[in-house]
Amino acid sequence: SNPRAVDPSPDAQQALAVLTESLHPDAELNIIFKNAAWLDCSLMPSTHLLIENALRETPQIEQTDLPIQDQTTSSWEALRENALGTIAVLDLELEGARRHYERAVALDPAFVSALTSLGILAAHRGDREAALEYHTAALENLEKVSEKERLVARAFYELQVEGDTPRAVATFEEILQLYPDDQFTLNNLAYIYREHFGDHDTAVRFGRRCLE
Repeated sequence: SNPRAVDPSPDAQQALAVLTESLHPDAELNIIFKNAAWLDCSLMPSTHLLIENALRETPQIEQTDLPIQDQTTSSWEALRENALGTIAVLDLELEGARRHYERAVALDPAFVSALTSLGILAAHRGDREAALEYHTAALENLEKVSEKERLVARAFYELQVEGDTPRAVATFEEILQLYPDDQFTLNNLAYIYREHFGDHDTAVRFGRRCLE
């Protein structure tokens, strides 16, 4: 073990939990809406700063068997890399995000949220082979994850691998049944209805719910 490694402080754990509760895959889709202020559901700057401070406070974190809310991993360091990946996504630094997510998966090959995020980024850059690989790996590691992680991984597999948009919408709506106020899921649905279905009214409805 690393002698300089320490357990995260309660404040650091809380800050990481705030970030990881907002599913990383959904944050990537929010990039597409960055130019539309009415659907910008990014984390508030104060929360962003809180997370960055917490990550600086814990530069080295020892491995523990601890799931953080909806992000299940056996490694605190993998969780940290995943959090840094999401911060990079929100800053539109997709290559940096990719490197953080890859390090998270190297630390915990069964980290479903990081695998799903890599799949989304691969699809975003048009690499269908890599998207298939990452999304398939995510589905192969669903046994011990949270219900939310399972549904998100399934939704993006349906959307980006199978191309079954109606089925993906049904899965995202299943997430909303469990988490009615989940902003990033609402944002995903707004994007899908606008870009895939051309249903502006429904997109606006989900967008307004996202901003409430």
